[in-house]
Amino acid sequence: MHKNFIIGISHLIFILHIGVILIIFFGSFIPEIRLVYQVTLLFTIMSWLSSTGCFLTIWEYKLRKKINSKLEIYEYGFIDYYLRKYFIGTARPKFVYRIGMFFLVVSLFINIVFYEFILFSYL
Repeated sequence: MHKNFIIGISHLIFILHIGVILIIFFGSFIPEIRLVYQVTLLFTIMSWLSSTGCFLTIWEYKLRKKINSKLEIYEYGFIDYYLRKYFIGTARPKFVYRIGMFFLVVSLFINIVFYEFILFSYL
């Protein structure tokens, strides 16, 4: 594949990842996207619980690794990788994972309790 094409696709995956994070943090405040919010939370929880981790992180890393073979591995995931890259020091990876998982599960639970799981209304 052409280097610029790979760079472009990896940037698109990065932007998509940022979009997912924004939906996770702010989706509960926007009733019009509640279905997208709930599905995003559910898929993110399932992705984090899987042994492979987030598929967006894996895709972005593999593409960036094709361009720069010296790239530091995303051993701690998307959030921790970029915290380490742009800020001095960071939280421990297990701490980031635990806080993140707690936030995801509690957010989904609160959303289902107050608004029910909208996906069921579409089935």
